[in-house]
Amino acid sequence: MATANEVIDLRALSTSGLSFIGTAEFDADGQVRYVQDVAANMTLVQINLADVVDVPEMEIQLTGKLTLTANDFIFGIAFECVGVVNGAGNQRYN
Repeated sequence: MATANEVIDLRALSTSGLSFIGTAEFDADGQVRYVQDVAANMTLVQINLADVVDVPEMEIQLTGKLTLTANDFIFGIAFECVGVVNGAGNQRYN
């Protein structure tokens, strides 16, 4: 994407995590891919959460024809830790 500081955080979307497959077709649930729409000057990030692999449950539209990698995303599962010693109890950890 444009800078190293710009990432898309997808941790809250899945209880089992997601995997990046680049521009490949979906073949399982829990996958993230992207497609470039040159005519519209946009890149679509498509997210497949369920068993139906033909239709993504979510799309994110990005302006410009971008080449994305797994480093452009934060994957994994977010969870909240309550009652941390010497902390406020509202920190997030991966």
